[in-house]
Amino acid sequence: MERKVVEESKKIEVNAVDIAKQSLVDGIDYLLVLERTFDHDTRKLYELVGPLVRAVVADSQNETKFDELQLIARAFIRALFAHVEGITHVMRQVVLWACDRGEKDIDGSVQSELRNQRPRTKEGLVLAFEQFPKLFRSSFTLDKTNEGWNCFCQSIKIRDSITHPKAIMDFKMSGDAIREAQLAAVWFNGVFHALLLSCSDESPKVI
Repeated sequence: MERKVVEESKKIEVNAVDIAKQSLVDGIDYLLVLERTFDHDTRKLYELVGPLVRAVVADSQNETKFDELQLIARAFIRALFAHVEGITHVMRQVVLWACDRGEKDIDGSVQSELRNQRPRTKEGLVLAFEQFPKLFRSSFTLDKTNEGWNCFCQSIKIRDSITHPKAIMDFKMSGDAIREAQLAAVWFNGVFHALLLSCSDESPKVI
């Protein structure tokens, strides 16, 4: 039964991608559906982290609350980067699909970068935010000078540490690390929606 459900889910996903490739409007619709799906988990875990941080600060000797905080914080940062990497991957795909349909002329070296299925998180995000607005002649530029960007970059290191721990402390998240992950989540949500707004101003019939 479970195997059948998985197979059916794969068929639905394949069909959804095939539809998304057909036009820019379909590609954007697919992107927005995925964004709502990823955002659900990220937002729920974000909302759980805050109260747990306050509980641990109020009672630093409570090991049960500390362990619960660590569990939720690790789940939160994993969900955050699944969100970031999933969305920026589809953003790059939307650009490539437009290129494949002959709607966008892209330099060969840039195409090669876009077709890389496993870019580093930061590089993949920057590439997506550079190329996606060009589909709409938007002047949007990613600001890499503010605190949110710095927290995002630092959170990548934290995610890598808990995903590939070499020691027990690599699996723990400090208060500063949790705060940086929270700010990174707020930053990504903000820049993604600012990008969509900029693009919709240029192409209101698409977004």
